[in-house]
Amino acid sequence: MDTSAQLCIWDFDGVLSDSLTECLSVVVLAAFRHANPDISIDSRALVEIYNPEKVHELDRWMRPLRPFVATGQDYLWQYFHKDKFDRRFTSMIEYQECYRSIYNQSLDQTYKRLFYDSRKMLIKLMGKKYMSLFTTYQGAVHALRMSMGRHRSFVCTARDRQALEMILARHRIEIPRDRIYSQDFCADEENRGRSKAEQILEILDYHGGRQQPFVIVEDQVKAPAQVAADCPNMKVVFAAYGYGLASDWEDAGLKGMVQVNSPADLIFEIF
Repeated sequence: MDTSAQLCIWDFDGVLSDSLTECLSVVVLAAFRHANPDISIDSRALVEIYNPEKVHELDRWMRPLRPFVATGQDYLWQYFHKDKFDRRFTSMIEYQECYRSIYNQSLDQTYKRLFYDSRKMLIKLMGKKYMSLFTTYQGAVHALRMSMGRHRSFVCTARDRQALEMILARHRIEIPRDRIYSQDFCADEENRGRSKAEQILEILDYHGGRQQPFVIVEDQVKAPAQVAADCPNMKVVFAAYGYGLASDWEDAGLKGMVQVNSPADLIFEIF
């Protein structure tokens, strides 16, 4: 095992790309499938189901909720329970109180299957046009490319691996699958419910241990806060241009945290 290079763990959504348009496009398709389970959908039918105006309308009320999204199904909790979530939340604690008041595990699993199956369907039906749903942060992608050349670099994301690989391939970036921890895979093994924090600890356990110095690049504080007690030499780069709330980062009080306000500035913190 090579421990000569620094270990660096990258988030994707909000750090490397503004992917909210893609996520809300999945929501539009998922909502249609939920309401019309017996209707077969092909590329022609998708034209009627999905259009940018629907996504723009969702964006107006769901973008303020993006800081509280951890998994794909969170979007569907928000969408199908608009009466609960159509309001301004000032912190993750406030949001979680609302979320817990209606949560049940069975429905969460239903939403999870619906969201991620709809994403796979969207990728298949849109073909090359699917990539137009992302706005990639060029400075962040450049920093990731350099990180891969100089450090032991991993991507740890709530996004599914297929979509992640497609997006990175567009920028001629290939990450070995044993360096990808996603919603559906932990390296080359199926992810059977391990959280992002658990995945981060697994990466460390397999590649040098939890006591080693390492860097994690994130826009949301939840996972770094959960692993902080086990990782005394963690440096956290808070991508403030992403979806996270600065107030939640301040409340977490993480040691070794630096804030980056522009994707172009990431390179100075990683190198």
